[in-house]
Amino acid sequence: MLHPFVLLGALRSGTTVFRLMLGSNEEINAPGETDYMFDYLKRTEHSDRWTCDVEALRNDRAFQSQNLGILNTEDGSEITRNLADQLSRRAQGRLCLCVHGNVEKVSAIFADSKIVHLIRDPRDVANSCIGMGWAGNIYYGIDQWLETEENWDSFAPKRDPQRVLEIYFEELITNPQAELERVCKFLGVPYSPAMLNYSTRTTYGPPDPSTIQQWKSKLRPREVALVELKTKKLLLSRNYKLSGYPLKPPGVGEKLSLFCANKIFKWKFGLRRYGIANFILEKITRKLLKPFHHVYVERFNKIDKRYLK
Repeated sequence: MLHPFVLLGALRSGTTVFRLMLGSNEEINAPGETDYMFDYLKRTEHSDRWTCDVEALRNDRAFQSQNLGILNTEDGSEITRNLADQLSRRAQGRLCLCVHGNVEKVSAIFADSKIVHLIRDPRDVANSCIGMGWAGNIYYGIDQWLETEENWDSFAPKRDPQRVLEIYFEELITNPQAELERVCKFLGVPYSPAMLNYSTRTTYGPPDPSTIQQWKSKLRPREVALVELKTKKLLLSRNYKLSGYPLKPPGVGEKLSLFCANKIFKWKFGLRRYGIANFILEKITRKLLKPFHHVYVERFNKIDKRYLK
């Protein structure tokens, strides 16, 4: 198996569209999101070996959708490599592992792999996370982006810069052919015009420039300032400019209001999507009755599948 390459980006940063573009090239095998390969790995105590929470892996919705087998071993790195090998054998081309974090785990197990890092303006990402039901306001909607990008910054200095390529979502959307040609050159595969025609084979539309800088019209000045307060260092290091709005830190009252609004929104969203009984029992079994928790995870997975695009 050729070394897989890694597509890394925060949730709602455009990784799905980018992956569909890449997968339209016959020389690239992009089977879907593969966070499940790394989410359940842990280092064994006083050792460099990895273990895998196999039960949690089995219950993962993305894993279930791939119909993969799990190697019978206690070595988590071997389980992960075997999953990649199974995916690699299903289609020709260089395997793309699409992830949203776990950079240290990815690099430990696939040390020679190249990484394509997709970056998107956090102000647009934060707004998109609210629409997914992951957060109730902008202040918490940015946490997904922060986690991924802080994870990347903590590990990037350890990577060979020749094996890393940064792509900006905004450039990918406004000038897709040039950016895809650059990616293909980096990966050592020929560019294919089919990469621009992914919308004819998927439910996703063609590159839409209107998805760029939506925050300027959709967010209020205070919302923009809250995102910039939490992301200022990372935002500037990724060559985005501040809006110019006053960056006044939230006081105790505003923080409490944001916290409560976020909790209430997420509870309302969960109750509406999963039903009262499922939503409450999932929380109870997760904390107190773990042997029964998988029942509600499976129910959540089935419901979530209805909303997949």
